Amino acid sequence: MVDSSMSLAALSATLAEQASSLAEAVGSPLTPPDYLDLVRRSQGVDALAEQVLRLCVQQSRDAGHTWQEIGDLLGVTRQAAFQRFGKPIDPRTGEPMDKTVRMTDAPVRAIKIVTDVLEGRMEEARLSFNAQVMEAFTDEVRGSGLATVAGMVGAFEGSGEGEPFVRRVGDHTVVDVPLRYEAGDMKARVAFDADEKVAGLFILACPRPRNSSAASLSVDGPAQRKHSHARRPLSPSPAVPWAALLPLIALPAVLCMIDVVRHPNTET
Repeated sequence: MVDSSMSLAALSATLAEQASSLAEAVGSPLTPPDYLDLVRRSQGVDALAEQVLRLCVQQSRDAGHTWQEIGDLLGVTRQAAFQRFGKPIDPRTGEPMDKTVRMTDAPVRAIKIVTDVLEGRMEEARLSFNAQVMEAFTDEVRGSGLATVAGMVGAFEGSGEGEPFVRRVGDHTVVDVPLRYEAGDMKARVAFDADEKVAGLFILACPRPRNSSAASLSVDGPAQRKHSHARRPLSPSPAVPWAALLPLIALPAVLCMIDVVRHPNTET
């Protein structure tokens, strides 16, 4: 959260002081306990730098700059920039949407669900599905989807590099889980609904450079086929190849998760 009680100049001055203090500490002779102090100081600098960045983005938006401009500067898509810094308004209430992640065990649960699906323990995985996904995600759908992935990147080899990335998107808690395959990196995306049940499960290719071309692959439920036109305008860049195991319901928040909701550090 940006500290609205402090101006950008005041925040920047405080950041400069903390960074200078950290630099002095790093330049001094260190004994083992001092390294923990560096961690504490670094954490403070990082948190304050995030506040400064958020305030800079906020003021850039107030000055009329677009999310595309901000995303280009940060090396992410305009959608990813908005997801990180934007203040979406709930059309149902007219109030700012709550972006707080309250599902504290989401990363652990997502990893287990993805692993169970990929390794064939479907009885265990289905315990976490909501009714729509339970009905749509048959063994035939699973087999077809994973065959598509295998055709793209070969056999599943295990967890990828990095930690799961968790965020709130509308009414959903969304987790990206890095995966490692024989011929490339992928990521699983699990969407939990308000009841903490799986409302969407996706296997996605990691983003390519924007000037690359790629085909788009999908495994859809009936509702997704009916509303497939909704996907086309989600990203200005060429489609990223993906195979998706989707719920029957085509909620806008779930559809958007196919392409535009990405961790800032996962885009290349």
